[in-house]
Amino acid sequence: MNVILFDRYKESDLINKMWVAARTCYSENDIRSLKIEANNIPIEEKLDLIKKVFKSGHLSIAEHISFTYGISGISRSCSHQLVRHRLCTFSQQSQRYTDLSKDDIDWIIPESIYKDEYALACYQEALRAIEKAYCYCVDVGIKAEDARFILPNACPTNITVTTNLRNLMHIMGLRLCSRAQWEIRQVFQEMQKQTIEQYPFLKEYLQPNCEQLGFCSESQCCGRKPKKSELVKIYKESQNVNK
Repeated sequence: MNVILFDRYKESDLINKMWVAARTCYSENDIRSLKIEANNIPIEEKLDLIKKVFKSGHLSIAEHISFTYGISGISRSCSHQLVRHRLCTFSQQSQRYTDLSKDDIDWIIPESIYKDEYALACYQEALRAIEKAYCYCVDVGIKAEDARFILPNACPTNITVTTNLRNLMHIMGLRLCSRAQWEIRQVFQEMQKQTIEQYPFLKEYLQPNCEQLGFCSESQCCGRKPKKSELVKIYKESQNVNK
């Protein structure tokens, strides 16, 4: 699996854009004046305003920031999860117009299967049979768009993804959770790493939901943060004590 972050802008440009967007809502000044003002304000002051706006729940300013990622070598199982995030824009490798019979298919094999010798043997045997059948179909003139029907979720794919910051914050909250499926979690961990390396001020916003909320919102909890119900119980008990 490989992830590439495109369009590496200056961090100050992203901060200025969100600051101007935030100030637009409450300032009598026009946009040109706000842009000039942004260049003369300390970055800490602009970040304070952005944090205040985010905490108030007004996340529209984050929609003015977008990122594009190139993701290679993930399974179709992973991409099926990824494209469920409908506010993203996707351009995915087509199994209709690409002929996978030209090279050995680099199948995705989960680590759990690698750990079981017999399971691995069965898995690889099945994949070899599938690859042989696929290649035969293509060799005898069957179109790739029909031969692909035999290909499994283990088939690798490449996809380009574009999303705005608000949507990215939402997806990171879900997919960085320890409850997320391992492959898509690894994809978003790499996306998180590259994005924060380029834009350090985003670190506190690109986190699992529990880090952003302060409690776990999942039905099953890993224990990293307390459940919301536990916090409510503690609060009620403290109120009774105070009485």
